[in-house]
Amino acid sequence: MRLNKTFILLVAAMLSLPAAADDFGLWPEVGVEKKLGRFSVEASAGMRFDDAVSRLTRTDLGVGVDYKLLKFLKLGVGYDFIRDYTGPEEEVHYNSSKGMNGYDVKQSYWRTKHRFHFDATGKYRVGRFTFSLRERYQLTRNMAVTVTENKYRGIVSDPATYEGATYQGSFNDNVYAYRESKTKERDARTKHFLRSRLGVSYNIAHCPITPFTSFEISNNLANGFSLDKRRWILGADWKVARQHSVSLAYVFTNGDDGDNDANSFAINVGYTFSF
Repeated sequence: MRLNKTFILLVAAMLSLPAAADDFGLWPEVGVEKKLGRFSVEASAGMRFDDAVSRLTRTDLGVGVDYKLLKFLKLGVGYDFIRDYTGPEEEVHYNSSKGMNGYDVKQSYWRTKHRFHFDATGKYRVGRFTFSLRERYQLTRNMAVTVTENKYRGIVSDPATYEGATYQGSFNDNVYAYRESKTKERDARTKHFLRSRLGVSYNIAHCPITPFTSFEISNNLANGFSLDKRRWILGADWKVARQHSVSLAYVFTNGDDGDNDANSFAINVGYTFSF
């Protein structure tokens, strides 16, 4: 199989994407799709492994329907059921004299999210290139969750002989004694985002591999179109057979919109069965 210069350049660009992120992950996903005239129905399931691929941080199930309104314009609607992991969070505690005397540590927890999205995607071909622009309105309902917070107060002078629970935080080298635990309710809340994604793919002659790249921005509609997150993707789709295709992509995320993927980079591996 002969690859032309364009594909080689895209691969080189993928290798040069930013890698100085706070986290590295692996995001596998599988999907099925069925075309029914102008309609296309799809379902998907995915997972995310972060913290250097050491921890499962998300699972999701999704369904969607697309409608080809015009040759160059497609409309879509979908729903995702998401379970999202948040790791422990520590906060330095100060006494009345503004001196540090311990930590408040929120324990890790899983949260359920219900996500709905409505899309409009336009495509335009120039030679072997296909340019696309997708505008997506996204509504996410974060369900209420109970979080346990442990309080640690007072320096333990000899941690080796101390019999109670202790905690050593990141602020200094001191070890603090466990005092008590409290539970806090994080209320349910709804988030509204407009996600704009510009993409381009290249059709290589007589080759089942189609390289692509995209850039997406997420705007928080509750804060007057504030730019919360940017995402770069570079990868390729491989049409293995008529009904089977796989994809491999590099995903770099900068910024935070509450999806626990802030300042991260990941490898996305996907498989789709079409019938």
